[in-house]
Amino acid sequence: LLERLVLRVDNQDPPGRLSAFGDEYGMRVEPLVDPPPYAVSEAYGVRTVPTVFLVDDGAVVDTVEGWDRAGINRVAERMAQLTGSEYRPISEAGDGLPPFRPG
Repeated sequence: LLERLVLRVDNQDPPGRLSAFGDEYGMRVEPLVDPPPYAVSEAYGVRTVPTVFLVDDGAVVDTVEGWDRAGINRVAERMAQLTGSEYRPISEAGDGLPPFRPG
């Protein structure tokens, strides 16, 4: 059995908002709010939030740090390929979000 998930470490967004995001895009997004002393962040080597990890079969296969439209869309496309789902971009030019914003 292959396990695939997107793990987003973000100490800023409430868990309900992250779950709603996963529901909207048909993805299993595990919202993880990592309270002090940030044990999960330390274990994964998180340096900035948000950080997105794509985990496939127990291994991290992609990581996006900060807001990076191309990176987030790359993870979404890879997730669609891995699950046989239709790819839907998370962010596109003109949606009001910048292409990149450091965490």
